Amino acid sequence: MKRHGTALLSVAVPYWPLPLAGLIGGQAGSWLAGHALKPMVIKRLNAILIL
Repeated sequence: MKRHGTALLSVAVPYWPLPLAGLIGGQAGSWLAGHALKPMVIKRLNAILIL
């Protein structure tokens, strides 16, 4: 079932914050990995996320 025009827009509108949150989170994570966190902490946090 394909949606056209405003029907597609009405489905997509509730999700507008997701790209913004991804961008902000990516920038914050990149900065933390480069400046504030030690590699061992990053490895442990990744392990927790995977579990």
